[in-house]
Amino acid sequence: MTGTQSTDGRVVYLDGYAGEGRYENGEPASAEVALRVASHHRDRYGLTLECFFSEAQPKSFNRLHEVVQQYQARGVLAHAQRGEVDGILDQVVERAAREPLFVFLDPCGLFLPQVASFTSTDSVCSWVPAAFSDHRRSGCSREIAAVPWSSRSSTGFGGRL
Repeated sequence: MTGTQSTDGRVVYLDGYAGEGRYENGEPASAEVALRVASHHRDRYGLTLECFFSEAQPKSFNRLHEVVQQYQARGVLAHAQRGEVDGILDQVVERAAREPLFVFLDPCGLFLPQVASFTSTDSVCSWVPAAFSDHRRSGCSREIAAVPWSSRSSTGFGGRL
């Protein structure tokens, strides 16, 4: 993605429901996986993955912030924001002007705010049927109703927005 579309070897990444960043047992969660990739690509290829992480839960955010600070100390360009993803979405889209943008939203984050400021962006969506059936049991508070039924697929799809 970076090599074909970025003007300066930069990709912007947003994890909209980042959680704690690292599980209590020390295993990396989605945020730390992204930070590891960013660190590896910076060190090995000189590429920049600018990471944005959003987390609304105070306890989870505090742990996430600690993980992000560890990677910032190693030179990774990363930001942790306490709050809902729609609170930083405009900032992230602005930072991604003319650069590839990858947005990761987990099953608890299926409510997508309106994004009118995207111009032309590649999109790849993958729907996991188990995420929908386990939605209520998982404690997620968001509704899935914002996702059109025709978009729900076990095979995934891609296209242009």
